[in-house]
Amino acid sequence: MVLNDKEIHSSYDLGVWINTPFFAQTIDKMFDASWEKMTPLNKMKL
Repeated sequence: MVLNDKEIHSSYDLGVWINTPFFAQTIDKMFDASWEKMTPLNKMKL
């Protein structure tokens, strides 16, 4: 979401919907790169 939940009531939240293959592929690659660096929950010290 775009707005800060600490400053704006959640009923005013908004999102951005973009329907382009280039943007979708870029977000997909960013997600995959981040996912590979994440620590699995069962290996985290909680």
